[in-house]
Amino acid sequence: MDLKNYTAKGVLPVNSVLSVKGLTPSDLMEILSECERLGRKEEFGEDMDFLKNKNYCLITSNRLGAGRLAFEIAVSSLGAKPITLPLGGSNVDAFISTPESVKAIAKLNISAFFVGTKMQKDAFVLSDSLKKIPVINANIDDGPVHALSAVLCVYERIGRLFGIKVCFLGNVENHSELFRAFSKCGADISVFSPENESGLFDECRQFSEIIICEDARSAADKADVIVVDGNSPEYYLTEELSSVAKDGCPVFHSVPAKDSPDLFEKCVEH
Repeated sequence: MDLKNYTAKGVLPVNSVLSVKGLTPSDLMEILSECERLGRKEEFGEDMDFLKNKNYCLITSNRLGAGRLAFEIAVSSLGAKPITLPLGGSNVDAFISTPESVKAIAKLNISAFFVGTKMQKDAFVLSDSLKKIPVINANIDDGPVHALSAVLCVYERIGRLFGIKVCFLGNVENHSELFRAFSKCGADISVFSPENESGLFDECRQFSEIIICEDARSAADKADVIVVDGNSPEYYLTEELSSVAKDGCPVFHSVPAKDSPDLFEKCVEH
């Protein structure tokens, strides 16, 4: 399924977005198509306040940060009001696990909740309590929002998703949602990893080709995209290894990337 030739239906059959695993390839195309449409409207200065008079709430364990800032800017740009609940430590679990507290806040004209915590289960627990109110899992490490934004970034950079080669070096478990998103968008994936994520690989083989490589060079050879999370030198992205990938190959790495041993210095600069 190619995003470039996809005709959007304008309808998402799911109420909440909790994981890429729970979305079909068509669901991903719908979300990415809408992102593209909004991007064009913003580029041409068109009115985008179609969420006017709605309230959207972010529950976050990060009092400051790019995720919170991005949420507030995005919601405001669509005409809605962002509400942020910064809850630290055990307060997050205490709030989300108490249905009475959640439902009381939901009655304050909240149209949807975003959960930007470090625990994947938080969004699922909140969704179970709310039932009818949409919940979006904005997990700050490896959630569907993070994965889809990365995939959209690649599409804007390369111009396609179907048939590209995505290389994963090192820890795949930390990027399972991103792995699923690329696969469900039709990208072929090469992996050089210390872990045997056989369940994840078998799950994704129904959507795209998954190749397990015996060395980093084979995995990175002619790659369109590289995802790095190296925990030992054999999984590091060196300048020599980068040279076998395609020119201009985007590299994804958790932040902060500066001083991370698994990336060569010039790569971090770009």
